[in-house]
Amino acid sequence: MMKKANELKGEGNAFYKEKKYQKALGKYTKIFLYINHLALPQDLKQMVGNRAPDTGNVKPEDVKKLQIIANQNCAMCALRQLKFDKSVDFSERNIKALKIDPEAPKARMIRGRARLRLGNLEGARSDLLFAQKHFPKSDPIKSDLSELKKKFKKVRDKQRQQYAGMFDR
Repeated sequence: MMKKANELKGEGNAFYKEKKYQKALGKYTKIFLYINHLALPQDLKQMVGNRAPDTGNVKPEDVKKLQIIANQNCAMCALRQLKFDKSVDFSERNIKALKIDPEAPKARMIRGRARLRLGNLEGARSDLLFAQKHFPKSDPIKSDLSELKKKFKKVRDKQRQQYAGMFDR
């Protein structure tokens, strides 16, 4: 199962490099079909007894690592396809649902970039500033923070204009 999942990851990476993001996303999402059952908690395996799928010699940390990578790759494919909601969803799988990496800096970077494009400025600022601490030399983060600053300025200017004469009466 892990062998097939890693093959799918390699195929997805090849499509991603060719900028065939939809095909890459298809390969990355198939990974979950092969590995999610490998990460069953031990107590659940004991409850179902011999009906639990055999995980062989697969280590749970290897499964979790591949889940992280697959979710991040899915999030990047969605971001590249301008499917920002999906990108946020995949990023949040790493951050919240999987609870694999409590900080998840790469997932937060991707989520921040998607949130910026969705107009969630506060959420984008939080994620991008967090990611910047982990990736201080990242040009995409610097660019997005610069764009974020411009968008916040636009919002402030619009609010000033909107409320300019409100208290003059």
